[in-house]
Amino acid sequence: MGSVGVSIKNISSHIDKRFAKKLKNALFTRMSLVKQNKAIDYINQLENRPGSNTEVLNPQYRDNEIIYGIFNELDKRANANKQSQVYTDEIYVDRIISNQQWLNKNRLIKDAEQSIDNIPTIEVVKYQDEYMVRDGNHRVAVAKLNSVSKIRARIIDLDKRPTRK
Repeated sequence: MGSVGVSIKNISSHIDKRFAKKLKNALFTRMSLVKQNKAIDYINQLENRPGSNTEVLNPQYRDNEIIYGIFNELDKRANANKQSQVYTDEIYVDRIISNQQWLNKNRLIKDAEQSIDNIPTIEVVKYQDEYMVRDGNHRVAVAKLNSVSKIRARIIDLDKRPTRK
């Protein structure tokens, strides 16, 4: 691969330099300088997991009771055969909350190497205008790294009941 436009010294010291360089190489060959700088900002938010050389902290992770309550509610509804409305749409990446605290470095690099146009649909649970990832945490991180504003998602809407036909 060719050289990257932004210097590796811009990366904070709390992340593995080799990982940061691999991630930048996977992304930067198809990015404008503006997107490269946004990706650098996101990479700077990543932190190595203490005691692990294979995982990094997911900046979109939020650990709170609301998320656990939402997934518990979803499980209750599924067990009681009470369904929520399910549909597919594009949603804003910045409104997505991840429930996965740590991301696998190798998987993140592998996903970053894929074309951003071909990111598979993620699955989220919608509750009060926020989206909690049910499947696709790495894909959301890659979308964020690529400064993608929207991503295609299968949405399970807890605020709406399915319409009867």
